[in-house]
Amino acid sequence: MTVKAKKVLSVLSGIVIALFLILAVACLFVSISYKIQGEDGELFGRQFRIVTTGSMEPEIATGAIVCIDTAPDMEDGEARQNFMDSLEVGNVITFYDWYNIPQKNEDKDEDNEGVVVTHRIVEIQEGESGRTFVCHGDAADEGEVQHVDEEDVIGIVEWDNLALGKVVQFFRTNVGIVVCLILPAALILLYEVIHISRILSERKREKREEEAAAREEEIERLRRELDEIKKSGGRGE
Repeated sequence: MTVKAKKVLSVLSGIVIALFLILAVACLFVSISYKIQGEDGELFGRQFRIVTTGSMEPEIATGAIVCIDTAPDMEDGEARQNFMDSLEVGNVITFYDWYNIPQKNEDKDEDNEGVVVTHRIVEIQEGESGRTFVCHGDAADEGEVQHVDEEDVIGIVEWDNLALGKVVQFFRTNVGIVVCLILPAALILLYEVIHISRILSERKREKREEEAAAREEEIERLRRELDEIKKSGGRGE
């Protein structure tokens, strides 16, 4: 292998290692964030939740991760109102469903936050008490709708991805977190072993070449001495 090829291979292997480490760190960050904050944790105003039912299939598959642009807090009245005004029929939103839980809690206290649901807006009703979003799952039976008050809206779904959802679900487990730590370490160890083996092999080759060169030089020296002896003997006659 030429020196240039070795340099290219070294650069490529370094890039692969770096990309894998970045992926592992990102997965580890997501896993730890889920462990610490739960799904209510936000990153740059976004929540990431795993869909656990098939009520939105085939649009959103079971196990997919959804990225939710979260509504502003209630304290930020104008911004939250503007967000609600922007919602339209056909949007998929995530919200608290207070009335489809094992123990109904119409008081909406902190001890029972309701079921988090992701469904499509099929109607927007304006009433004296405010705006209500009528939501329905794409795969749900007709008539199974939720009437969602503005205060119960978590946010609007921007995108979803099933493969990423499966990865996140795995890395949320204890095994997944361990894998995040072990795989990068194992990959780095393997890379270092290969790198050290290559260095040792290169040094052995260089040593053999030096020894061969030394032998050639010794043979050449002996040949010159022999020629000198022959020449000296010839002059003596």
